[in-house]
Amino acid sequence: MSKPRLGSTSKEKVDEKCKSCDQKVTSKEKAIQCEICEGWWHCKCEKISDEGYVLLNCENIHWFCGACNGGVGRVLPTLAKLEMRQEKMEDEMKGLNEGVSDLKAKYEKSGSGVEAIKSENVKLAKEMNTLKTEIDKQFTRVTEEISDVKSMMGNTKLDILKFVDDNFFFRGG
Repeated sequence: MSKPRLGSTSKEKVDEKCKSCDQKVTSKEKAIQCEICEGWWHCKCEKISDEGYVLLNCENIHWFCGACNGGVGRVLPTLAKLEMRQEKMEDEMKGLNEGVSDLKAKYEKSGSGVEAIKSENVKLAKEMNTLKTEIDKQFTRVTEEISDVKSMMGNTKLDILKFVDDNFFFRGG
């Protein structure tokens, strides 16, 4: 919005020179400031009527000096395009940030899942070692029992042969 100088109530810097007449612009005079170059002009030098001066005090009213006005016509469309590009980039960045947040959450979730799997693997390994130890004990016991049974069978075979010899075969004597 342009910054008109409103008589003695102005809070703007005093003692600026009018860019048109090169005379001092005081707080008692009606003057207006260009929004681009920030130079000051007397309203009378720019042929701004009292009604125009009042309108320039309204919000959303902009004023540019003649030198800046031509450039504004070229700059404003470029600024509008830049603003659209910026908004697009901000939207893209927002999407990328959301994607990164999602990936981070998945990574953290999978990380805790990996830790749970590692913990479960450690428990399973302990259980497997316990089972192996028990199987080894039972295997040793069964092996000893088989050995005992073989020994007993060998003794039994000899006893049967002796019994058969003694009872079914006559040996003369």
